[in-house]
Amino acid sequence: MRRIGTWILVTGLCAAGLVYWLETRHAEPSLDELLPGYSKANSRLMGIYYGPAGKMMWEWREALARPDVQAMLIVVVTVIASTVCFRVAWLDADRARHP
Repeated sequence: MRRIGTWILVTGLCAAGLVYWLETRHAEPSLDELLPGYSKANSRLMGIYYGPAGKMMWEWREALARPDVQAMLIVVVTVIASTVCFRVAWLDADRARHP
């Protein structure tokens, strides 16, 4: 389990770095850069049409489209998964020491 946890951690961190690097290197201009104020106006319209929940979902969608947020999500999921593997390995070793 320690090897699996280490493999998950290393692979996930490399993947996060690769996603961030690729997304920022080949980044096309966003709609807000092409049309200043687009995101704010669209967020307001979402709030009018769909209420606060629609506005919140639009803001989440905008945030999740950014490469730094995507990389951080990959890192968080990787750390959680590897922590679970390390915890299981630690519990197995503890059980083996204290039968």
